[in-house]
Formats: sequence, structure tokens, C-alpha cells
Amino acid sequence: MDWNKQYRDRILKSPGEDYLSQVGHTEQGQPITQEQFENLFSQIVQILDIGPDDWVLDLCCGNGLFTQRLAKLAKGAVGVDMSAELIDIARSDHAAPNLSYYTADARCIDSLPLASDTRFSKVIMYAALQHFQEDDLRVLLQKLIGLTKPKSVYLIGFIPDFDLADRFYNTPERRAERDRRIADGTDPIGEWWKRDTLRRCAREVGLDCMFEDVPAGLHASCYRFHAVLKRPESEHSG
Repeated sequence: MDWNKQYRDRILKSPGEDYLSQVGHTEQGQPITQEQFENLFSQIVQILDIGPDDWVLDLCCGNGLFTQRLAKLAKGAVGVDMSAELIDIARSDHAAPNLSYYTADARCIDSLPLASDTRFSKVIMYAALQHFQEDDLRVLLQKLIGLTKPKSVYLIGFIPDFDLADRFYNTPERRAERDRRIADGTDPIGEWWKRDTLRRCAREVGLDCMFEDVPAGLHASCYRFHAVLKRPESEHSG
């Protein structure tokens, strides 16, 4: 699947300030409500517990809709996305004095032009793990270890749950359409994840892994979940 093309197409179909549609926060083709968005954001803030001394890394940040608001709670923030078009929107519409955006693949974050002493305490990657494979996640987590502090928290959010896929593809017609689109490489969701896979990948790099539900009332809550990964206080903890 050409994810860059998918997001370019979304931008073309969602001009102006339809920021939610640009990054796929929709239900049945329409952007989620402001109330739903606020519920998502409130949960992110609650999980990450961002304070004025935190540096936040937002991977696959899209158009910066979440990133700008997170930066206001933190000492500083960095947003990264492989879509140059989305980063252009982020820089023009969702900037902040303590926020920098970069166009880059999340798997190459160790090549960003950051200060040598930059260490993030909070990391978020929201509604993006579906674009990655298991080996990609291993690479990403290993690189995050080198960019984060002990006791840092990583929120990998809005993950499609492999065991609940039939709640999304909930009719024979939808399941047939899924199989067709997977076969021709145009599946709009991508990879569906098992919780055990995430737990194993986290354990391999010394991270604790827990799970959270998506807020009730959002359509996707019936088939998506969050993973919360935490670095121990030291390499020898736990």
C-alpha cells in the first residue's frame, strides 16, 4: 500500500481546515465530532501525563493537530511524518514556538538533526502502527531507547486489533471486500496487530507493556486499542 499516496489523496479530498479527515479520523466517511476528538485527546494527556519539564516526540504526527496541543503542555516537542504534504500543513497551521517538525520515516528517527543531548520523556505514535510490520516495530523501539530517558512513556495508540477484525468487517460483503483489497494491495487499514506480538517486541528491548481501551462512544472502540510502553528507571530495574 502506498501510504503517502493515500494521505495525498485525503488532503485533496479534505481541503482547508478539515484536519480530522486529512489524517483519517472519520466515521463512515465523515470527520469524528469535536466531542469525540476531545475525548481522544484527553485520554492521550491522561496516559502520557505530560508536564512542563517533558520533551514530547510525536511519530507519524500527520498535520500536527495533536502535536501542537501536546507542545503547549510540555517544555518542547518534535513532530515527525513521512508525508511532506502533511508536514507542510503542520508547519503552517499547527506551529508553536517550542515545536519542530521534520519530514522523515519514523524508522529513521536516529538520523534527525536533533541536538546530541536531546532525550525525550514522552513518545506518541497514534493511528499509525497499522502502517508497520513486526520487524519495523522492533527497529523503531530499539532506536527509541537511544532517544529517550529512563522512566519515559511511549503511547502507541489506536491499533487495529487482530482478534477483533470481524467487528469492523462485520458482513460477508465487507469481508469479501477486505480480502480483495488485501490481494490487490489497497487495504485502507493495513496491519492488524495481536497484543501478544506487541508485548513480545516490547520485552525484547526491555520495555514494560500494558494496554488501554479506546474511549467508549467512538465507533472504533470496538476494534482498536492502545499500547502503553514504559522504560524502567534503569537498565537493571525489574
